[in-house]
Amino acid sequence: ELKYNRNDSDKNDAIANTNIPSSWRFYYASNDITAATNVVYRIPTHTIVKSVSPTPADAGDEVTFSIKVTNTSLNAHGYDWTLRDIMPAGLTIKPWSLTWNIVYSWSENDFFAGSGIIIDTLAQSSSGTISYKATVDNSALAGESKKNVVNLSYSTLDDDNSPYERTYTGSSNVSLVIKDLTLSHLITATSLADT
Repeated sequence: ELKYNRNDSDKNDAIANTNIPSSWRFYYASNDITAATNVVYRIPTHTIVKSVSPTPADAGDEVTFSIKVTNTSLNAHGYDWTLRDIMPAGLTIKPWSLTWNIVYSWSENDFFAGSGIIIDTLAQSSSGTISYKATVDNSALAGESKKNVVNLSYSTLDDDNSPYERTYTGSSNVSLVIKDLTLSHLITATSLADT
């Protein structure tokens, strides 16, 4: 009689690019053959960095926000990368200023309305950058710091129905500092005795 048994460790606790111990066991009559092997678990990993320039800025100034997302895995694609930007009060988006160097779906309005921009696939060891412009409103207070946050989610498979798909999240933020007021005075020498 030939029997086959495979025993894998729990893949849900696996760390990217680590070996998962597995064993194979074959039974034939009175013979018992066991073979151990390792399965390398491949998952996409990421970095996300948000920046703003210039900072500090003044009321009425135009600033540029940039978001760089990178699939840092050496051997796993990531799918359905969704970026959602949370713009703080006191900044007004410059229409049609969104630029990118990656293929994405949805629109500029979706990005800022909370639906997000979706990057269908980001290959291993690749990155993309999205930038846009905003104007500092006149209501901005001197010395104030305005925090801008971008949230990220992505998955391991290009299939929304697979029970083996895993989803990951991340975020990045940057603070735009409003220029503080600077007061100065000047005393000029005069020949008048009362001054």
